[in-house]
Amino acid sequence: MDFLIPFIFLACVVLAVSFILWSLGSIQAFQERTRKIEAKQVTARNTLNQFMSKLATVDETFEAMDILVSSFWEDINCESIGIFVLEESTEQETVLRGAACTAMFPIFDTRDGKTYSSTIDNTALEEKVFENPRYRTAHFKSETVVSGKGLLGEVIQTRKPMIIDTRDGQANADIQPRRVWTMMAIPLTFEGKFIGLMVAVNRRDGIRAFNDHDMEEFQQLAIQAEFSANLILVYKERQKQDRIVQELASYAKMQRTLMPKIPKKVGDYRFAAYQAPAMEVSGDFYDYAVLDDHRVLLIVADATGKNLPACLMTSMCSSFVRCLKERFTDVQSFLLDLNRLIQANSNDNQFVTLAALLIDMSINECVLGNAGHTAALIRKADGELLVKKPQGDALGMWPNDDDTVYETIRFPFERGMKICLYSDGINEAKNGADELFGDERLRKLFKECDLPPRKTINMILDKVKEFSGDTPQSDDQTVMVISRSLSADEE
Repeated sequence: MDFLIPFIFLACVVLAVSFILWSLGSIQAFQERTRKIEAKQVTARNTLNQFMSKLATVDETFEAMDILVSSFWEDINCESIGIFVLEESTEQETVLRGAACTAMFPIFDTRDGKTYSSTIDNTALEEKVFENPRYRTAHFKSETVVSGKGLLGEVIQTRKPMIIDTRDGQANADIQPRRVWTMMAIPLTFEGKFIGLMVAVNRRDGIRAFNDHDMEEFQQLAIQAEFSANLILVYKERQKQDRIVQELASYAKMQRTLMPKIPKKVGDYRFAAYQAPAMEVSGDFYDYAVLDDHRVLLIVADATGKNLPACLMTSMCSSFVRCLKERFTDVQSFLLDLNRLIQANSNDNQFVTLAALLIDMSINECVLGNAGHTAALIRKADGELLVKKPQGDALGMWPNDDDTVYETIRFPFERGMKICLYSDGINEAKNGADELFGDERLRKLFKECDLPPRKTINMILDKVKEFSGDTPQSDDQTVMVISRSLSADEE
């Protein structure tokens, strides 16, 4: 038996060494996990500090959210992340709008229950949107998702987190955006109130579906998103203090003084214009630019957003218009130059829609251009109504390239004809039932109105006010009407 003692001793030594090595490995693994946790905590603190410092300069929730999605994307093994925030909620539906996204987040925007990207008409636009991240980020902030429609509509409706693998039959082709294989969606709430949705799409390391562990980690980030969104809302409320109100009053006064003086009459032509801001200052503007002895350029424009940011955009756009009129050649070139200047001097989510009407009084002819604005209404002497909207994207949305085209329409300005340019604060005015005044109601009203420009505008405004009742004006309202007399002797 004595000969077994060395072997037993050797076995004990091997076991002891193995245990020590295993212990050292476990300690190293534990230390590595601890370092990763500490690193995540440092990153989270840095993100929150950066977010808090941004609150000193950011007015809008959407802008501050950009900080969060970049940080979240680093923490989650996914291709892209998007955050949607509550736009409006009624008994019938809840609508969320894109706030911030990172990388090439898919288009979940729904139309009639089908995803935006699954409709043939939008294929070309989608391809342009995905040309680079800047285009994608800009377009995301105009996208909406609606309760009960599409993949995200179910999450909005149920208010429950969801993991989806689109390859297992959970989603059909009509509601499944391209580029989506798996995703996680989490409703965002604060103090029991639903405020938005956070979505992660596709893994970076393959096409496996997300699992419960991924969801648990994602939910931890959602807490930070909810907290941060609430901080922004609190900050926005503070901006309504007296100092801000006084500054807005100064801007409003300055804006009124910059409005052009439009003549009531030039030869056979009559002009009238009206503007009313929804808040302290307006994001709409109109202009009357005399180009030479015979030609005038009339403009009605509307900047994205409301109040001060929109006011600053319209002020910038108005300045560009005044500069460009000195070297005006034609409407299309004018819109291309204006798009170039606005795109180079604005943020990704700032755009201007604009209608431009050139009148050559020497030959009684018009040229109409449109950059994503409402249609022009044309009433002929016999009461026939024409609705004209040349094709063209909003100014500042895309840089000029070989595909950029602003269509123009040329037509005679006949005697007895009357033209109306307006902003969407008119046709999208709401009543107490949340119904819109609407295009059809406005067009019918203008078609039946046989009055001069000033009285036409007054009648439109009276009808809009009658329709809205006590509902506060929700958007800036601008109307411009131009007519040509039936005869040279008519006053």
